[in-house]
Amino acid sequence: MRRPKPHQLILAIGVVAAVGTVGSGIAPSVTGWEEESHIHRVVFGNIPTPMKVAFYAVVGTMLFVTAWLISLRVRNYERGRPDDRRTTKENAKQRLADFRSGVWMRTLMRDPGAGVMHSLIYFGFIGLFITTVLLEVDHQLPESLKFLHGDTYKAYSAGSDTVGVVFVVGILWAIVRRYVQRPYRIRIKTKPEDAVILATFLFIGVTGFLAEGLRIALVGRPDFEKFSIVGYPISELFTSWAPNSLRDAHRWTWGIHFLAFLAFLVILPTTKLRHMITSPMNMYLHDKDRPKGAMSPLPNLMETELETFGASVVEDFTWKQLFDTDACTVCGRCTSVCPAHATGKPLDPREIVLKVGEVMAATGSPPVSPPVGVDKEITVSAGSLFERISSEELWACTSCRACDEICPVNIEILDKVLDMRRYKSLMESDFPAELGNTYRSMENSANVYGMNQGERGDWASSLDGVRVIDPGDDFDHEYLVWVGCAGSFDDRNKKASRALAKLLQRAGIDFAILGPSEMCTGDPARRSGNEYLFQMLAMQNIEMLGGMGVRKIITQCPHCFNTMKNEYPQYGGEYEVIHHSQLLDQLVADGRLSLAGATLEERVTYHDSCYLGRHNDVYVAPRKVIGALGGVEIVEMPRNGTRGMCCGAGGARMWMEEGIGKKISSERSQEAVATGADRIAVACPFCYVMMDDGVKEQGKEDDVRVQDIAEMLVEALEAEPDLTAPAGGASPRGCSSAAVRLDHRRQLRGARPVKDHAVGTEVELTLHHRGASLRAAGGGGSEPLVGEERCYVLQLRGVGLRVDGSGDRRDHAVGAEPLQHGRVPPVGRHQEIAVTLQVGGQASDRLAESEGLGEMVADSRIARPHLYRIRVATGLLGAALHGGDTAGEGLVGEEGVQHDHVEGPSAECERVWAEGGETQRDVLVERRVEVQHRVLADPAVVAEDHLALPQAPHQPGELLELGGRHVRDAVRVEESGDPTAQAQREPAVG
Repeated sequence: MRRPKPHQLILAIGVVAAVGTVGSGIAPSVTGWEEESHIHRVVFGNIPTPMKVAFYAVVGTMLFVTAWLISLRVRNYERGRPDDRRTTKENAKQRLADFRSGVWMRTLMRDPGAGVMHSLIYFGFIGLFITTVLLEVDHQLPESLKFLHGDTYKAYSAGSDTVGVVFVVGILWAIVRRYVQRPYRIRIKTKPEDAVILATFLFIGVTGFLAEGLRIALVGRPDFEKFSIVGYPISELFTSWAPNSLRDAHRWTWGIHFLAFLAFLVILPTTKLRHMITSPMNMYLHDKDRPKGAMSPLPNLMETELETFGASVVEDFTWKQLFDTDACTVCGRCTSVCPAHATGKPLDPREIVLKVGEVMAATGSPPVSPPVGVDKEITVSAGSLFERISSEELWACTSCRACDEICPVNIEILDKVLDMRRYKSLMESDFPAELGNTYRSMENSANVYGMNQGERGDWASSLDGVRVIDPGDDFDHEYLVWVGCAGSFDDRNKKASRALAKLLQRAGIDFAILGPSEMCTGDPARRSGNEYLFQMLAMQNIEMLGGMGVRKIITQCPHCFNTMKNEYPQYGGEYEVIHHSQLLDQLVADGRLSLAGATLEERVTYHDSCYLGRHNDVYVAPRKVIGALGGVEIVEMPRNGTRGMCCGAGGARMWMEEGIGKKISSERSQEAVATGADRIAVACPFCYVMMDDGVKEQGKEDDVRVQDIAEMLVEALEAEPDLTAPAGGASPRGCSSAAVRLDHRRQLRGARPVKDHAVGTEVELTLHHRGASLRAAGGGGSEPLVGEERCYVLQLRGVGLRVDGSGDRRDHAVGAEPLQHGRVPPVGRHQEIAVTLQVGGQASDRLAESEGLGEMVADSRIARPHLYRIRVATGLLGAALHGGDTAGEGLVGEEGVQHDHVEGPSAECERVWAEGGETQRDVLVERRVEVQHRVLADPAVVAEDHLALPQAPHQPGELLELGGRHVRDAVRVEESGDPTAQAQREPAVG
């Protein structure tokens, strides 16, 4: 038996709906079941029998007509190529999550104004639909099962009026937004059908309330109808009307309300209003069997029998790509974030979707209405997509994926552009002339620059220990560093390559490079449509890497990262690929790459690479790497994270001239310079070049430096200051040349969100200096270990602070201006030193509730600002001894080493974030730890302090997960003089 086609299933649903509606009209007249309670609503009260018959007959017929109109559109989707979007055990959970995001308006809330407005309309309409269905269900039930009476009816009346108000308010808001406020992205696409849709909805809401008020007035305004919070007050307007006038007015209003509903059934499948159904379904079908950074695969072009590649006609797209066009809400969010459109290029992502839909609709059998109304002068005579879409539009795309990311209904816009590029490049050789040179360079020289491959490894000639591996050798190293074309040949990016190599060596990473044997991954060829050239390079690389046994790859270039991680598996290249920002973050967090004392006293802004961020969801790692440096003040550009603006180099645009409009790199670099940053940090060689060129265009190269994050780390490490030497080289009174140094970074690893969310984060530290004395070895009594004044250094995840006997501040904390500091008192006295630290935003003495918060991505593509407060009370000991006024029991070890176990810091981390328009808080960590101090008896020698955390199943750094809201458990160590004090486990708060 042949399986029915989708459009046939839609028709079957229409038949069932029509028959069911007519049957529900006949049933009550046959059964005669009536409600016995006097507190209820008489269904069809004051409506004569002919009107009842007409109601059920017409509604049943119109439901079938609606289904038929929808089936015509579904027949258009069937023209597309297959695309496996079946629901399986593996993807069912994700599909349901995507669907829930759609129906709960979560994606629309990225624009709060539009999101709330649509929520009012959508949930109001759904509420009205449910109340109508409940009334009809109650109408069909026997007396014993009827439920809409008594208190239930009162609640029903109040609820139905409430959702009606919500619906009408949403419609009025939509009218004001579209015709009064008129945002650009909405104004340029407002059509007459928008007025028809809004008017129909408004008529449904207003006539419904009027009909209800007239009905209540007609039955004498009984007290139980007061629960109709809108209808009852309206009924008071008609109390003076004659009964006949009330009856006629009610019937006419009911009829108009009915006609408005019929109009809704007509415009639902024939206008963009269809997105009420198609948008949630499109979100449900969004999950696919390839990573979002990967293009759709093509078969091996050297072996395939296909005669055409890419998309030039409607039938070349998949059914899902065609379905996308009817799911479009025409909201224009994709237009608002497109860097090409923003800088005057011909591309408008929304128009790409709508034009594909126009061609599909006009060439259907029979033709159907386009996704949204078009001017009469625009005609489509054939199924060619290029009758409506120009080459200039396609080649303006930077493949940044901003349109896909911002789309509230998950339309796959970029896939359409790239598929059409494939046809242009492979079938028509219609591509910018500059790409021809790039293609020849990639084919003849295996790199985009056309440089001699023998020079590919020359960047490492000044470094010792960088191994160059021959493809014929077995690969016996942990990592292969894939340097990429830019990192090998571009002078600016060679510095980034050398910096990365130095950092890997410093961390003890076993790595090697291919040097002359490394070839371009093929990304520029694939993104510009030349699939043949891409496959040629990819197959050679995969064969070489497979023969060597390479399993782990480090990349500097996000384009190489995306291609090798997400696209090489399509052709058998399975590797563990990591971007250097991710690896550096891991190495710093694990302590393998120590940044102790590494400072960079500058304001830094980070530019998100599209292929690292939106294509692969790597946003936090680069920021954490930068934030690990002391002295850095991180500021965010207005467009950052998921909404970051492209540099203009993606989609092979790096190799094309930009002759129309403003340069994208100029736009982005101006935004970066406007932050007042001293440095622009990047994690992509293409971004490096484009941002650097943009800064030079502005004449700001002497004021603003563009650097890869690896370069920044190396510079800070190689210029590491001597934190133990006071200014001028002289030691303050009582300080040895190498002062006591406390390192409390590990102690606060449980509060890692300070750096995980380094934007708009403030930390308040209170340092307590207490006098202390040492019980002399083998004797009673006490004597001071040192003089009246000492030097102390506190380091907390990049915070450097020195307070010395002269009261001078030698180093300051990250972004902490001003710092309150004072003279360290003599032994036996007490003083507080308060430090307020703000990471990102504007420095402040007070904790801000919301100011200076940048946008970061916490989870599920939801940009959520975070503010963390940490208060730390730390016992800074005169000689790193007991924190109280009396010495503890001393244990004398070899060479006069004194050990004391003292009360350590207590830390509380409170997370504050915005969700649902409200401020939310939860306490993440509350613990007290024990500090073990080792002090040499000779004060002229450096005294070393060590933090000894009791053993627990979870290490302190693992207590908090990035973006997590709760801690599974925390550690509390009670105050004790016993050096063997054990950790007591307790539930975490929050």
